[in-house]
Amino acid sequence: MILALSAVAGAVVFTAGAVIFMALLFAAAFKFVRPSILMDDYVPCAGGWHEAELKSCSQGLLKLPQQPINTYSNLAYLAAGLFPAIVLKTPPAYVFAATMVYLCVGSSLYHAFSTRWAGMMDVTGIYTVFSALATYAAAVLTGLPDWLTSLLMFVIAGLAAYFLSPRYKQDMHLRIGIFLGLAYGLTLLHMGLRGNWGAWPFLLASFLLFALAFLIWNLDKKRTFPLHGWGHGFWHVFTAAGAALVFYAAFLSA
Repeated sequence: MILALSAVAGAVVFTAGAVIFMALLFAAAFKFVRPSILMDDYVPCAGGWHEAELKSCSQGLLKLPQQPINTYSNLAYLAAGLFPAIVLKTPPAYVFAATMVYLCVGSSLYHAFSTRWAGMMDVTGIYTVFSALATYAAAVLTGLPDWLTSLLMFVIAGLAAYFLSPRYKQDMHLRIGIFLGLAYGLTLLHMGLRGNWGAWPFLLASFLLFALAFLIWNLDKKRTFPLHGWGHGFWHVFTAAGAALVFYAAFLSA
């Protein structure tokens, strides 16, 4: 028990240190970056976010990062990705961490620069994370070895990003829901087949976090979320934690 608690405490400290380091690194980079050195499709925004609607950005305010809350809240993906990798120390956990780090970087750049290339990194990052989660749950259910599971996670994530991202405006949230639903369903099926329901609290917590994230996301789109300017930041934090809990639940079901 003491060793387990020490491992968790060490992972938390390491993850917190990584988040602080990345925050300082982002701040230093943005301090010296100017809009003039960005790509031609740079569109200055007024601080609000309009997912997949970059042309609606106003031409008034030039600042980097353009959306500080939405930029720095992406560090939640870094923390949520590193934690299972540090605690579990399995090859699939490292692959999951890699997908979460990619999403952290892509979404941070998207909200900081408002360029289409960064927007595409954000979208491919989303598909990468959730397709990898579904693949991992399927691999755990079928009892595949870690090396093959890791390879399949990389391959499926790459294929999902390549084939789904060009038409990301069409049913992106439906596709996310399908991947997430597969991860939930396959994990529940595995727990039922093994008669081991120890992971269900983690799945339930994940489901509640994603439900809350989608509720806040919709309120923020309608400009009715009470904490003005923080809605999408909460989306980042809750979905990051929810994704990590799905992965952990799938691991425990084995």
